[in-house]
Amino acid sequence: MTKHLVLASDLSGLLPKLKEALGGRNGRMLHVPTAATGEGWTPDPADLAKLADEGFEIVSLELADVVDRLPVDALDGFDAVYVGGGNTFFLLRHMKRTGFFDLVRTAVASGMLYIGSSAGSVVATPDIGYAEKIDDRTLGDGEDAALGFVGFSILPHLDHESMGEAVRAQFDGWEGGQVFALTDGQAIVIDGQKIRVL
Repeated sequence: MTKHLVLASDLSGLLPKLKEALGGRNGRMLHVPTAATGEGWTPDPADLAKLADEGFEIVSLELADVVDRLPVDALDGFDAVYVGGGNTFFLLRHMKRTGFFDLVRTAVASGMLYIGSSAGSVVATPDIGYAEKIDDRTLGDGEDAALGFVGFSILPHLDHESMGEAVRAQFDGWEGGQVFALTDGQAIVIDGQKIRVL
């Protein structure tokens, strides 16, 4: 399986490096703002505008508004998916409820570019249980098994004004295997078997 992933703390912090991180990829992009909905806020339109400037045609899909399961071809025709930040438990709950979870795993395995920001990065790991130090677990459904695109954990917002102290404490006391702690200006870029930090 060839993976193409960009996993960041905060996409706005990545914007100056975005062109390099995307490696010239563009096309149709599916934007999933569901994690933000779980916390009652709306993603910054400037982030989407920057992606559009890089040549992406953006289509948004709010999973919390999907009543039934998504059709099996819901991701057909998209070259990339961008899963934004917010509450990780709320996001995973609706990914699984709508069937998006299995669809995006299949799409990424087939070469689709996955961009995750904050919760969107955490849900790319094997298990999101550790996110309860920051996120409200009660917004989920009790399931923590996540996408598993990577075999390590990600702690976003290491230098964030309000969350940074809690993230630093969690990182300093970490005992759960390999973990990457990212500042809001960093991203993990995975292209096939190559992993680098921007």
